[in-house]
Amino acid sequence: PNDLIGPGGGKLGGILVELRDGPRRAVCGIGLNLAAGPALREELPGAEALDEHGPRLVRDELLLEAAPAVLAAVERWRDEGCKAVRQRWLALTLHRPGDELMVTVPGGARRALAYEGLGEAGELLARAAGGGLERIASAEVELDGRAGG
Repeated sequence: PNDLIGPGGGKLGGILVELRDGPRRAVCGIGLNLAAGPALREELPGAEALDEHGPRLVRDELLLEAAPAVLAAVERWRDEGCKAVRQRWLALTLHRPGDELMVTVPGGARRALAYEGLGEAGELLARAAGGGLERIASAEVELDGRAGG
């Protein structure tokens, strides 16, 4: 789960975590749309930016404000594991049990599944109609037609 959805329902940014050397190392990238001009809105109609919801932010000032919170979350994850951040994610997610998802797994197979939750290791828990619970570690997920990877 890595998309950040804004108050208007559009994609505000995203978080990508790639593991290296097993679970011992991770590379984390965070992207956030601070401002969006007409060209961006036309090219990416599902996107929104922070400047649509308040005063325009200066990138360096935002970084100085956000960095301590991001580092604290990383330290908590490092010290306590996925369980430490899982409950917070579940409290903030747009997904609700039973929500219909369109899931595209690596290799391109697309399937309609129902959201069931987030597993202990951070994997998507979903169920096909009449099927058992599936654990999906990597996929592109759409909810209501919006990508939510």
